[in-house]
Amino acid sequence: MTAKLTKIMKTEIYGEKRQRFPYILEDVCKKCGIKIEQNFHNGGYYLSEPIFNQPTIVHFYCDDCDLEWDIKVIPRISLEIIKE
Repeated sequence: MTAKLTKIMKTEIYGEKRQRFPYILEDVCKKCGIKIEQNFHNGGYYLSEPIFNQPTIVHFYCDDCDLEWDIKVIPRISLEIIKE
């Protein structure tokens, strides 16, 4: 399994330093195969001072086998015109 990103609700801006997103990022440990997920909405994970539309790194750690790895993501904000 390669990394998977699941959107769970609409994007909301919570502040400048710690940014939460309506996504769950999950990957599988390359050593033991256990699935590890990071819930960026209400699971305690966030991006620290992200620069929008620029790659940033999300750090993963497997408690079972002590393996660490990184996944690159790009935080984005969208803007839409609403016709009334």
